[in-house]
Amino acid sequence: MRSQSRSVGDKRRPIKMAAAERVGESEMTNDPLAKAHQAIGAYFCAFSELERELGEALKIVLQLRGNPAADAIVALVGDFKRKASIVREAIQHARNANWTEPTDEWKAKADKTMGDILGCNNPGRVGLAHDYLEPHPDGSVSLQKPGQPKTPWTSTDFAWPQLH
Repeated sequence: MRSQSRSVGDKRRPIKMAAAERVGESEMTNDPLAKAHQAIGAYFCAFSELERELGEALKIVLQLRGNPAADAIVALVGDFKRKASIVREAIQHARNANWTEPTDEWKAKADKTMGDILGCNNPGRVGLAHDYLEPHPDGSVSLQKPGQPKTPWTSTDFAWPQLH
C-alpha cells in the first residue's frame, strides 16, 4: 500500500508519518487529546479480544478443534459480522454434550448475547475504523463520513455492553 503524501512547506511527507509523529508527541507531552486517543485504543483492544473469542467459538461450531488448519479457516471467514452470524445461526441448532436439546431459555439468552456482540461491530467499530476521527480534550471523539455531519462519541459510546 502506498502512502499518501501532503504538502508541508516545501517538503512532502507521508500522511501516516505525520500521524505517527502526533502519537509520539502525545506520549512525550501532556497532549490534551491523549484521553481521546487512549479511549480509541482501549476500544480497539477490547474489540480485538472479542473477535478472538468469536474465532474460538467459530472453531467449536465448525468442529475445528484440534485441526491444524483451524486458525487459517477462521482467518478466511474474515469478517467479524460473518463470524458472528455463523455462530448465531449455529446456536439455533446446538445440542448439549449428551446430544439433548438445550432449553429454549438457553437458546434465547445465547441469541441475545450474539445480538449484543453484533451490535459492538456496527455502527460502533465500523465508524471508528473507517470514518474521519476528530479527538477532543474531554476524551470524546467526533466521527465523520465524507459529506455527512459529525457524530459525537463520548465515554458512554466507548463503553462495552455487559455480555452474559
